[in-house]
Amino acid sequence: MLHLELLYHALNERSLYIGASQIYTKTMTELVIPPAFSHPFLMNEILALSALHLATIHPDRQHQLESIAAELQTSALLLFNKTCHQVTPNDRLPMFIFSSLIGNHVFYTTFKFHSSNFHDFLEEFVKYMQLHRGVRSVISNDWEQLREISTKALMLEDVSDLPTPGEAQGNECDSLRHLLNTADLGPSTKDTYMRAVDSLQWGFDAQRVRNVVGLAFAWPIQISSEFLELLKQRRPEALAILAYYAVMLHSHRDVWLVGGAGRYIIESISGYLGTYWENWLAWPSAALAETFTPAE
Repeated sequence: MLHLELLYHALNERSLYIGASQIYTKTMTELVIPPAFSHPFLMNEILALSALHLATIHPDRQHQLESIAAELQTSALLLFNKTCHQVTPNDRLPMFIFSSLIGNHVFYTTFKFHSSNFHDFLEEFVKYMQLHRGVRSVISNDWEQLREISTKALMLEDVSDLPTPGEAQGNECDSLRHLLNTADLGPSTKDTYMRAVDSLQWGFDAQRVRNVVGLAFAWPIQISSEFLELLKQRRPEALAILAYYAVMLHSHRDVWLVGGAGRYIIESISGYLGTYWENWLAWPSAALAETFTPAE
């Protein structure tokens, strides 16, 4: 009965799947749920995320629902790992949806269960980004086919009105670029940072066109493994770039998956780096003011 409750909640809770289009019910009944019946890894993750969200609504059942969510997520990942070695055309869309859902799930639990200690949190957050990139990489070669399949249902399929990657339009990251250009960095490291900043600026530019939370989850997929390694090393410049990303998250703090994540990252990095690096963090720190709005 609990699984039926979770499925019903998934079908009717509009904020659950942030990758869905504005016509949420149609997206779920026509695109998301049908392939889940033939792809158990997807069904398990749908139910897992539903349990997580339901736990925020019913605090008296929080422990039970979060435990069920963890069990379903573990099962989903095991089933996905068995499937991903032989990807067929019928697997592409379920895997695409799964990559979004599992990313949302791990993002949420990373902040909920690992934010008491910044060092532990950072380790888990890097793992989240590695998992998100890894799952999506399984189907990366099939992106064009996925765009055709999901044209009318998913939020991220129609990119015609979004800015061209590599052609910055806004100035949110200008001060960060200036600081990186004047920093004492090797060419390879600087290039890694700049590519991460370019992806981040694209995110800010895209959100001015379409202010949806789904775009805030694009950056963790786009960044390189080299940048993740620098982040794992707690390199100050990498942490500063992460703080700029947190500004994007903070702009979606009303979404249940995000909440206070942006504020937590910015304040934690500020505390960790100290006053010597406050110049690098001036813009992210300003974003925490309630009156803050992204630069036009």
